[in-house]
Amino acid sequence: MENQYLIMPVRTLFIGGQSLKFMKEDCMLRRPEEACGLIVGQFEDSRARATDVMPVRNESMSEVRFSIDPVVMFKALKKSEEKGETIIGVYHSHPVGPEPSHTDVSYMEDTSYVWVIVEKCDQVRAFVYEDGVKEVEIMKMEEAAAAVTSRGSE
Repeated sequence: MENQYLIMPVRTLFIGGQSLKFMKEDCMLRRPEEACGLIVGQFEDSRARATDVMPVRNESMSEVRFSIDPVVMFKALKKSEEKGETIIGVYHSHPVGPEPSHTDVSYMEDTSYVWVIVEKCDQVRAFVYEDGVKEVEIMKMEEAAAAVTSRGSE
């Protein structure tokens, strides 16, 4: 029997310009610590469509590592599911280089999330794990199509 919940590999992330700007600002505010957050939206075939970005506390409180409290993750998932959405990705900052670290890759292998990396609070790139790390195209949506970015969800 075919798995009806199988998610196709994501090739494109659609996200609002305000959300991209917010992620960069969040990274700047939390320097030197790594910033991190959740991206909420929907998977549509090989696309992920972001409707909200939620900053969360970096439990690691580190300049080179991030972790998200599982209770915060669960609450965010429940809240998103109430709106017919889900967590489609995570974002975090990297002080040097927009490529996923070895630690990122080890976590990526276990999720279907899009991993957005904001390098030096400026360059934004997205990745998924599908038989190795694959870069995802980021397409900026018109603001009318994207929800206003959340300013907190801890």
